[in-house]
Amino acid sequence: IVMVLVLAVSLTTATYAWFTVTSVTTIDAFSVSVSSGNAVNIGLKTNNTMVAGTAVDADQFKTGTVIYTPGTAGNLPLGTGNGSWDGTTGLGASLDHNIQWGAQSKAVGAVDLASNTKPTTASSYKNIGYAMNNAASNTWFINAANGDSTTLTNVTEAYTNIGAETSTQDVYENGDYVYMLLGASPTKTLASNELIIMLDGSNSSGTQCGILSAIHVCYRVTKAGQAINTTWIDTAIFPAANAYNTPLSGLTNNITPEEGETYKSSYSLANYPSSKAYCLKITDLSTAQGAIDQIEFFIYIDGTDGNCRNEATGASGSISIFFHTTDPVVTP
Repeated sequence: IVMVLVLAVSLTTATYAWFTVTSVTTIDAFSVSVSSGNAVNIGLKTNNTMVAGTAVDADQFKTGTVIYTPGTAGNLPLGTGNGSWDGTTGLGASLDHNIQWGAQSKAVGAVDLASNTKPTTASSYKNIGYAMNNAASNTWFINAANGDSTTLTNVTEAYTNIGAETSTQDVYENGDYVYMLLGASPTKTLASNELIIMLDGSNSSGTQCGILSAIHVCYRVTKAGQAINTTWIDTAIFPAANAYNTPLSGLTNNITPEEGETYKSSYSLANYPSSKAYCLKITDLSTAQGAIDQIEFFIYIDGTDGNCRNEATGASGSISIFFHTTDPVVTP
């Protein structure tokens, strides 16, 4: 799978959390694809609803050219009525979609309310992982805003994957964050299977980690044959020690040489970054041919993260998402 993300940040006055400038982050084209020879087939869940691993089948997913129809802005994008995918039914080798995540001028946070009144008190907001782990007993909304550590401005309902329709029919603004419920199924028996999300600042125009340190992934996995996983993990991709004001050159990539070779093959590149980059690895995915895992994740700029601040300037980077698999050892 390949996803590309570029961020550019501009300088303004210093505030803690939730950047206050009009345009802080620019994100390039967001794309997903899998080469035809890949060991894993993928698809997006039609109704964005996870089921038990004993009840999942390929017909619940869409693949190929897929179109996201958004639900109500601000709602958690889970379940019927909160967004859906259309395309070719089943799992396949490629996904070409209409996600638009670019020109980010706001950070994102979740708030627990009976109705979405879009509060301006910064302390009312939590990260998405906190909301998801409490979604069964609370009503949560996701908003986008500017502001500082106490007061938010320009609070709006956050759009999932694509934004509001412009004055031109079927042309949309950029969404505020990315959300996917991905189905992944080995095409053959494997020895190991993992999904890697790598944030790479190698070509950054700045020398510090900057806003890259506030990029979060919130995810959970329900494996084939297992009960629905109700526990979400929300984490910045960069380690905690690599805050916005630390040098990118001091960040050593945790990718292994074998994973690096997969990265090079996936992107047709001669090298992989050994520094100024870091990987989030979702390991221990199913290895049996035809087994279907459900991998649900958000990618977003976390407004509640202390690294989301106006001093986090000049940073740029890319996100690559790919499967790394190994084959069983064949004994003579």
